Amino acid sequence: MRHFISMRANTQKAQRFFRPKSSEAVSDLPVDLDPEVLFHEGGKVFSKKRNAFYIANLNVINSQQNCFFNHKLFEEKKKANDIFTFGEIGFGLGLNFVNILKNWSAVLGTTKRLHYFAIESFPLSKENLKLAVQKFPGLANEFQELIDKYPPIHTGFHRIWLKSGAVALTLIFEPTLRGISQIEGAFDAWFLSQFSNVSAPDHWSPEIFSEISRLSRKNTLICSGNMEGYVDGELKRIGYEVVGASSYPSSAEVKIGRSCMDAEITLIPPWFVPPPPIEPKSRIGILGGGIAGASIARALHRRGLHAEIIDGHSSIKGASTLPVALISPTLTEKANELSNFYDRSYRSILASIEESGVEWLSRGVLKIKPKQIITRQIDSLNRRKNLWDGAAINVTAAEIRSKTNIECSGHGLWFKDAGTLSPVEYLSKLMHGHQLIKDRKVAHIEFLNGEWILFSEGKREISRLDVLIIAAASGSNEFTCTRHIPLIGIGGQLSLVNATSESSSLRATILGQSYITPACGNIHAIGSTHIRGSKICNKNDSHLTTEGHLENYKNLEPTIQTLLVKDDICNWNGYAGVRAATPDRLPCVGPVVDPKVFREDFDRLRHGPQGRFPEAPTYQPKLFVATGLGSRGFLTAELSSDILVSQMLGEPWPVERSIALSLSPSRFLYRELRSHK
Repeated sequence: MRHFISMRANTQKAQRFFRPKSSEAVSDLPVDLDPEVLFHEGGKVFSKKRNAFYIANLNVINSQQNCFFNHKLFEEKKKANDIFTFGEIGFGLGLNFVNILKNWSAVLGTTKRLHYFAIESFPLSKENLKLAVQKFPGLANEFQELIDKYPPIHTGFHRIWLKSGAVALTLIFEPTLRGISQIEGAFDAWFLSQFSNVSAPDHWSPEIFSEISRLSRKNTLICSGNMEGYVDGELKRIGYEVVGASSYPSSAEVKIGRSCMDAEITLIPPWFVPPPPIEPKSRIGILGGGIAGASIARALHRRGLHAEIIDGHSSIKGASTLPVALISPTLTEKANELSNFYDRSYRSILASIEESGVEWLSRGVLKIKPKQIITRQIDSLNRRKNLWDGAAINVTAAEIRSKTNIECSGHGLWFKDAGTLSPVEYLSKLMHGHQLIKDRKVAHIEFLNGEWILFSEGKREISRLDVLIIAAASGSNEFTCTRHIPLIGIGGQLSLVNATSESSSLRATILGQSYITPACGNIHAIGSTHIRGSKICNKNDSHLTTEGHLENYKNLEPTIQTLLVKDDICNWNGYAGVRAATPDRLPCVGPVVDPKVFREDFDRLRHGPQGRFPEAPTYQPKLFVATGLGSRGFLTAELSSDILVSQMLGEPWPVERSIALSLSPSRFLYRELRSHK
């Protein structure tokens, strides 16, 4: 029996998630992330913003956690669960989290996994943390692991992995309410703020308690050192009862609350509510062995899961065979889901490269732009804090020479963390330990008797799977089950050019209308042409042309052109291919609905997002897709794969809800219905 719910027209401003033609500004207000801390003798840390000291007494933390983790209700959870999700209001010095890492075996056991979410409005920098932790020599190893992977300070969700992947820490650097309101998931426990109501009113507002209620399920626990009656009242209002408290003088004060009901509030529109999680021991297959498929395999491996990867080539094709992959951010003057996704993707891929141990071919990217555009973009960056300090700086002609070793007129943006790497080397790191079935072209896919069955052109069976993830780039919508996903082709030609004595001195990538990379093996990569088509083209039709090489050459900065031999263009080598993109330039990442049933169930959307709708779409069983990454696959695959796998497993999402929903493969069906009012 299907259940229906009523929706109001303004619920969650649903239209935002589907990339209207004029992108709505999501957050273009100034963001203050500076904690303004002072360090006192004895290791005390004072927040000028809070006008209070951080709780830096390990005995207090230990006592509170002992009361909490030894409570019979948590003991019951520990016996029943293998994966836990904790939330914390105010990360502070990280003492709560690091102490859990220290006592990991006693708290959760060596076989358990943990997702830990912490919202912090005024995050300490890595340098501040190094000073603060000197007071805790007994936690040195755990703090060092945190510091080694601690993200640079900028807004948004930042996920890092610790204890060899057993712990995922998601730090949210945002104003408290804005941060918690974008979390999507179900939590087992909450640690409330260590600051008082007076010092941190944003930690204790009724809206914060309401958000905690939204993210809690029945028997979710709360640990709080705040004994004020106001807290008891708010806990009661959101359906919690106090079930424990410290009762002896030597113990730090602590109260433990338990949620008495399942929250029925959701901020996900019904046409995007995800399906139930897959079974833990499911047979998982990934169709496509490129950057998307390899990244998904790695995301599964982090969680102790294995997948077989099926690819229709004897070796990995597409962008993976290129000699160089360019990793560089895109700055915008206004915030929207598109820009936020690319900002988060940039930080994710940098962390992934660092973790993999892949050597960069070159570091530093210079983007040539008019001075007035650079000024506006830097101003927006300083205002919104969407990237970290120093991630992008304005450079003059003289500074350009010092960084690139090449004379270049005008101004530019310098990205010191960006650069180039070897696609083959990076993919080999991602694929390590995974079975790759090569040269098996999948021609047909059928779902029979609870299994996805993959067939060759001659109807020969290739594989049987419980869960199928289609990540086959331009081939992703060739099958009946995914044909409704609109993909368009972006044709491109990359030129590979012998270095000259003049060009070989280039030390960093220069990006204008075309880009040129430093010589690797005496070869520069120059590219690339960009032809956006109305549909996916046949890859076999792509071939190198002298005209394509000439276009790449003409789009270089004039001073760069003089370093190369123009007369040799007809002899240049290169690569021509087609990238799969979507009409709105965002990938399609997530579960796949039954399009016919979706159109029937949500036909009422033609009259607006209000009325009675099913609680969730009808999904094709255990079918997921990651496609449409376009020409930025190496930039976006890492974050896309983490979003996809989190949704598959029913984990809290690694990014803001609005970003994850903007990638939904169903958004085009929604848009189709809304455009035919």
